[in-house]
Amino acid sequence: MKKSVCLFVVNGLGMGNSTRCYALMQKLAPEMEIHAFTSGNGTRFLQDKKEVCSITESEAYFYASKEGGISASGTLASMAKLYGIYKRKTQKLEDLVNTLRPDIMILDSEYSLGPARKRGIPVVALNNSDVVVSEYMRRSDLPSSIRGQFWLVEYWDYTFHKLRLDMVISPSLRPDPPRHRNFKRVGVMLREAFEDLTNVADKGPFPSPRSMKRIVFMLSGSVFASQIDGSFSQLPYQVEVIGREGQSEGNVTYHGKTLNSMEILKRADILVINGGFLAVSEAAALRKPTFVIPVPNHAEQVVNALALQDLGMGYVTDEASVISRIMSLYEMDRWEGLSGDTPTVNFNGSTEAAEAVMDLVTRHSAK
Repeated sequence: MKKSVCLFVVNGLGMGNSTRCYALMQKLAPEMEIHAFTSGNGTRFLQDKKEVCSITESEAYFYASKEGGISASGTLASMAKLYGIYKRKTQKLEDLVNTLRPDIMILDSEYSLGPARKRGIPVVALNNSDVVVSEYMRRSDLPSSIRGQFWLVEYWDYTFHKLRLDMVISPSLRPDPPRHRNFKRVGVMLREAFEDLTNVADKGPFPSPRSMKRIVFMLSGSVFASQIDGSFSQLPYQVEVIGREGQSEGNVTYHGKTLNSMEILKRADILVINGGFLAVSEAAALRKPTFVIPVPNHAEQVVNALALQDLGMGYVTDEASVISRIMSLYEMDRWEGLSGDTPTVNFNGSTEAAEAVMDLVTRHSAK
């Protein structure tokens, strides 16, 4: 029997979207023929994955930046340029849909629905903007600096997905119900290798800071990667840095941009990451004390970081103070405020998402 065809349309700005989609691709590949339409980091990450039958490269959307963070006003001022990218991407996607004739299209931080809609192809999105909106409305401890990005980007994103998609798969660290019926809440979506690690990760309290040997800085693969203020060499650990080039010497090793960080993360005792949902999810699965540096002015990254902190798994910090925070805890020799136990987190989100996608394809085919 011929397999159903699934087309993933993935924003390639950072690495998280592609990695999250790959977790779903791994679950769908035995039953479906997988193709990808992506850009930048997405193309680099997926190009050697056996589950992917073809990759078509596209232009990438972007956030405007200011002083290393996201500029909501700058992004708004770039709407004409972004619209031009949207038109060109849509035409290229139109040609690809004509060629592949997919049975379903899955979007991650992409918005070109027209080619699928005019052919009656069901469209699913991976998107947890409902989590961001609910947390923003619920919490009183959020910085005012994220207000512009939240209302101009995150809330618009939530509204779009609420109204325009056939189904939105919304992974979350917490088992809260979705904000709207169009969102299907699932657990954390992990690559299969990380799912295996959740079964062997140590449970219970973390070992003391002074008993630990290795710290890994996993900085974002996007243009908003944190620029840590301070010298890595002053830390009393073996330091490994992913995402930045540098001269490896003494206790510091630079790995640059690497597409497979698994082995480096497995040998870490402590993690320092940005606040993308995939990075936060993998840190929770690894059960290691984690310092999260949200990209400045980015509402989703702040919410993700606070969610990990609420679980007792990590600290929310920033570029300027992360080194001194680590040193302070080392001097105290205790992880103040951390528990290391995450009994409420569901790490089965990839399987749940795949089941939802297959069910939608089956129901659509039966019509």
